[in-house]
Formats: sequence, structure tokens, C-alpha cells
Amino acid sequence: MLHSFAAKDGHPLLDFEISQCFTRIAVPFFFITSGFLLFRKMALAQGKIRTGRIVRYLLHIFRLYWTWLIVYLPIFIIMIIHDNKGVILAILRLFRDLTVGGSFWQLWYLKGLIAAVIIISLFLWMRFNFKKIFIITGFLYCIACLGTSYYGLFSYCFPEGSRGWEMIHLLAKVYVTPRDGICFGALFVAIGAYCAKQSDQNITAGLILKFMVSMILLIGEANFTRYFHLFVSGDCYFSLIPAGYYAFNIARNLQLRDKPVYTYLRKQSMYIFCIHGWWLFFISRIFGNGKYSIYFLPDVCHFLIILFLSIVCSHVLIKMNNQYKTVLRYLD
Repeated sequence: MLHSFAAKDGHPLLDFEISQCFTRIAVPFFFITSGFLLFRKMALAQGKIRTGRIVRYLLHIFRLYWTWLIVYLPIFIIMIIHDNKGVILAILRLFRDLTVGGSFWQLWYLKGLIAAVIIISLFLWMRFNFKKIFIITGFLYCIACLGTSYYGLFSYCFPEGSRGWEMIHLLAKVYVTPRDGICFGALFVAIGAYCAKQSDQNITAGLILKFMVSMILLIGEANFTRYFHLFVSGDCYFSLIPAGYYAFNIARNLQLRDKPVYTYLRKQSMYIFCIHGWWLFFISRIFGNGKYSIYFLPDVCHFLIILFLSIVCSHVLIKMNNQYKTVLRYLD
């Protein structure tokens, strides 16, 4: 729902609340969980990190990222061919996005995770305490917020045509977006590492209340930036920090009995995460209102079709991988 804008056609305000408010918590949750799962078996309280484990983890995520980029190669070719500014510029722009910039839709999470893990691991290796780490990553997150949800403050401080405005836009052409592993993901991976030091706790009414209050603040902050025309993209909000933290702690402390289906769901969720961009690209064009559309369907139908195809594909990939142990194992 974060990418398909299911309610955009008939209810733009509802679509904003869904795509720019509620679902935005998914990205911090991803980074916090990743940091927690990586660092939970390390003696962080004694300042010890397992370098070998971190290197293997980074190599695995790197392989996963570039393997899925190959899967998306047909889409990249289509985008290059139909780019209005020419093939050469399209290739250069794509190379920039895949290496330095925001990458391709949801796949930037993987590239961002690599950068964030390297940064936090380096800080821990240098024996930085979490207070220092949060000060540094919090400052970087402020840059991410100013470059996305609070971008209007830049326009206020640096009017169009000023030297500051020119420098910012020159940086944006190269760097694309501060919503990346350095400015965005590092803080939440640090939160995950911090949670790995903490013992489990019961889910209390106070914890749920804190999460609900943080979500109310998130909705208020998102609508505030929208009302005053501050944001160019609703990616980074300050309220995402407590919302992501409390959401993770609720999920972490759920008491569930171990069942084989959880292993399947873990694989399925990963495949849905990676493959849905494929269907989003084609379904939005086949059933949109562009020149390649064959039949128009509202966005909520796009969402349901994309969800259905992603679930089916994930199931097929899991079955094929379990049965044949082919090259598909590199997608997992």
C-alpha cells in the first residue's frame, strides 16, 4: 500500500493518510528489525562485535540487492528506451540511482541497509556509546527530514536563484535524496542494536498507549507538512522515531508459539517485498490512463491485483526453491 496509492482516485485525502502516514512506519520497522536481528547475538554491553558475522551479513545483503536488480533488468531497459531525454542520459541516471541515489522503489532498503550497518558497526567497533551514536545519527536524520518532509524550509531560507538554492539543487542532482542508509537508515539500525542490548519485556497498556500517541503525532506531523506545503516527499518524519521504536517493541514481545508456518511466512514476506515492484510497474501501465493502457481500472484494483500476483509469485518461488535448489536460492 506504500507504493500503490490504493485510494488516490476517489479519496486523495484518505490516500495521503494511508500512503504518507500509516504505512510510513514500515521502513523504520524494517531497519530497526534488521539491526536487532544482526546485533542481538553479540555482547554489545561489553563492547564486543563479531566482525565475521557482520561481513557475512553485508555480503549476503549485497548479493541479494544485485540479484534482484538483475530481475528488474527488463524494466530498466523499458524505462531507458522510453525516456524522453534520450538513452545516454537515461543510462547515466539509472547508474546514479542504483549506486549513489535512491535506487529503484523498494530495493533502496537493501542498499540503505548495507550503508547503515557499515556505519553503526564502525561506531560500535570504535567503542562509541549509544548516546554518541544517537547524537550523530540523529543529526543525519535531521538532514533527511529537511531534504524531504521539511524541504520547504530550504526554499524559505534560500530563495530560488540564490547561491544556496543553486548549491542545494546541484547536490540533489548527484545525491538524489537524503532518504538513504546514511541519513535515514543509520538511526533506525542503531535503535535496533540498542534494543538488542535490552531484555525482553511484557506488552503493557503503557507501551501500547505510547505507540498510539506516537502514531497520532505522526499523523499530525504529516498533515502539518502537507498543509504548509513543506514536503517534496513524505519519507522522513520526526515522529517516525518513537512510532518505529514502540511498534518494534510490541512486535518483539509478542508471545507466539513456534510453528513451521512462520518460516514460510518469513520467506513469503521477503519475496513479496522484492517482487511487488515488478507487478506495480506493469499493472499501473496496463490498467492506468497512459497511452499503453488497454483498460482503465481504479487504483484500489491495481493494489488488489498487485497483491494477488505478488502472493502467487512468492508461493511459486518458495516451492521451486525448496524442490529444485536452483539459482533461485540467490533471491532469498
